[in-house]
Amino acid sequence: MANNGPAGGPLASWVATQLTALYETPAAASQDRRDIFAETFSSNASIIVNHRSVPVDVFKNELENANSAIKGATVGWNELVESPSDDSTGGIVAGFFVVTRSMKFRIRAGPAQRLSYNTFSAKVETDAQVLGQDSGEGHRQITELFITHVDKAAPIHLQAVTAGIYPSGSSTATQ
Repeated sequence: MANNGPAGGPLASWVATQLTALYETPAAASQDRRDIFAETFSSNASIIVNHRSVPVDVFKNELENANSAIKGATVGWNELVESPSDDSTGGIVAGFFVVTRSMKFRIRAGPAQRLSYNTFSAKVETDAQVLGQDSGEGHRQITELFITHVDKAAPIHLQAVTAGIYPSGSSTATQ
């Protein structure tokens, strides 16, 4: 069952908000994406993409490249779970989301689309010394991210070509 909004507790909601902002920000707004990255990830975050360790800057560049030829992107959240830590200063958030990127060019009557299927697990830590902007819960950052993704072209749905050619009840075999 797919839903468009994140479920779960406050950590899950925060991670979903941050990842949605990262994946939906167009390439033209790269300064905004840099700000979101700095806010979302710790400077020494460990990021594993498709079982390959990558620095935060490489992950950032991969997202910018993926969004370079698009006119828009949407994130659909299918699953999201949260496991708070024992000391309530962070926890683990895991889930599955699909990014639909609409390209600048069209196929037939609609925009070409790419689907990115993503499964992730993120360790979130909270610095209690730094107050959060919207609450006194502290400043959250992702310190570890494991993400597996695959990109595919979205299916093209065309109307049947033979629709309306033959009168009702007849076919080429009976004529």
